[in-house]
Amino acid sequence: MAQSYCSSMRVNIIRPGYTFGNPVIEGASIQGDTRFHTIVKDALAHKPITVIKNDGTQFIWAGDLAKLYIKVLHSAVNRKTYFGLSKNFVSWHAIAKEAVKKCNSKSLIVLEDKGWSDDGMTWDVSDMKNDFDLEFDPWEKITEHLDYYMNLESNCR
Repeated sequence: MAQSYCSSMRVNIIRPGYTFGNPVIEGASIQGDTRFHTIVKDALAHKPITVIKNDGTQFIWAGDLAKLYIKVLHSAVNRKTYFGLSKNFVSWHAIAKEAVKKCNSKSLIVLEDKGWSDDGMTWDVSDMKNDFDLEFDPWEKITEHLDYYMNLESNCR
């Protein structure tokens, strides 16, 4: 950013959050975090699913994050920081409930209470909306991601 003040170089920063998505190439790895996969495996096995109460984030699907990068790269915007996040906070509890529903599971969801705020920490993503008319809701892609893991598990059995 400092360099942009001393030259004609245009500089913007994108700070992506928890980015998820199904692999583009079959069999490719997709993420280091195993929570989506573990939740689905446990739901399919009717095992208890433990999540931290009020834990979650403003998940962003990889395709939506790419849209932000494209908009920023093709814009005249300079010296701005964008949070590459969806507008909505989604909890792991909501994801676990959806997995239980999709899997027709009898799994109990156990909430581990660490005293985290009910509000969930959210970041202001209004600059994406104001500058590029971008606003993302991750829920549809989250449910597709759960479907991906359900299919993966059924192919492994």
